[in-house]
Amino acid sequence: MLSHRSQPLPDILRLPTQRMIRLGEHLEFTGDPTFLAVDIRYTWFGYLLSIIFKPPEVNLRLEYSDGRDEIYRLIPAIARAGFVASPVVKSTSDFIALALGEKRESEATTVPTAGAIEVSWLGSLAYKNNVLVTFRTIDRTILRAARPAGLNMQDIPRAIEVR
Repeated sequence: MLSHRSQPLPDILRLPTQRMIRLGEHLEFTGDPTFLAVDIRYTWFGYLLSIIFKPPEVNLRLEYSDGRDEIYRLIPAIARAGFVASPVVKSTSDFIALALGEKRESEATTVPTAGAIEVSWLGSLAYKNNVLVTFRTIDRTILRAARPAGLNMQDIPRAIEVR
């Protein structure tokens, strides 16, 4: 399933929307597929602490329309580069559906409505309180248009989930 395209895709990420938030502040998600970049930086104390000890955890708490929360650990350097935050990709078939530009029936339970960047009390000393967050919507129409002719999710064997 994963192979190089003969022609690279155009940029599937729409123009960025940036916002400066504070640690713990609520983020609203639009419901569209979202690529999120979170620029978390050390304070001078955090930098010194990271030289001697493991840095304090940074978490992304996602909230869903059914009232449940899920917590994911963020590695600041990776979060700075960005990741798919919505829909939450938990399986191979979730990844393939997004790569083909399809919306799955189960997507209603994997699309967060809100979130927050959270740290412990030690984390609040180690990381700067202001965090630059960049939202970029993933353009599903480009992904659907670039899908190999005649390929649908139904064509992908269920066995791929086991691998």
